[in-house]
Amino acid sequence: MKFLALAALMGLSLNAATISFGPVSTTPSFNPGDQSSYVQFLNLPLFNPALGTLTGVEITVDTQLNKSGNMVNNGSNAASLGYTYGPTSIGVTGLGVVHSQVATGAFTIGQTFLNVPGGGGVVNIAALQETDLGNVFNPGIAGFTGVGTTPYQVDAIANLFTSCGSGNCSTNIATLMGAQISVTYTYTVDETGVPEPSTNLMMGAGLLLVGLIARKR
Repeated sequence: MKFLALAALMGLSLNAATISFGPVSTTPSFNPGDQSSYVQFLNLPLFNPALGTLTGVEITVDTQLNKSGNMVNNGSNAASLGYTYGPTSIGVTGLGVVHSQVATGAFTIGQTFLNVPGGGGVVNIAALQETDLGNVFNPGIAGFTGVGTTPYQVDAIANLFTSCGSGNCSTNIATLMGAQISVTYTYTVDETGVPEPSTNLMMGAGLLLVGLIARKR
C-alpha cells in the first residue's frame, strides 16, 4: 500500500500492454495452367519503441493448398486421359519464422480416365484441399524493434502433368495456394511526467493514505 501511495505521488505507472498487426495475406487464388510457381512478400510492422519496452513477440502463420480442375477430350475419337499432380508446397520464411506446408500423397497420385468420349468429353479432377492453420512462433524480441517493416517471403510451387493417350486434350487446373501472417507484441509502458487530472486524484488518495498510516502510528 505504501508503494501505491508513493507511485501516486511520483506520477509513475507501470503497465503491461499488447498490440497486434495483421493478418497480412497473399493473393489467395491464381490459375496457373499445368505448371506454376510464385513468390510474394508479406510485410509486418516492427514494434515502435515510442510505445514502451518490448517484452514478447508472437507470430501466427496460416497456409493453404487447394487444387481442382477438369480435362477435355478435343479429339474426334474416344481416348484415355490421365493426370498426375507434381510437387506442391508453400513456404513462409522471415525473421523468427521458418514454415513449410508440403502436400500429402493425395496431391501426387495420378488417375486415368478410360474411353473419354471425343468431341468435347469432359472428366473432372477431384478437388483436393489441405490447410495448415495456427502455426505459432515465439522468436524472441531481437530485431523486432524499430521503424518500418520486416518482410516474410512466401514461396508457392504447383505442378500438374497430363497425358492424352492418342487423343487431343486440354486441361484446366485451378490451384489456390495462399498464406497469411500476423504478429502480437507484448510490451511495458513506463511513463513519468506531469500528473494529469486522473493522476491528481490518485495523488490526493495517496496523501490521505500516508496521513492515515502516520496517524495510526
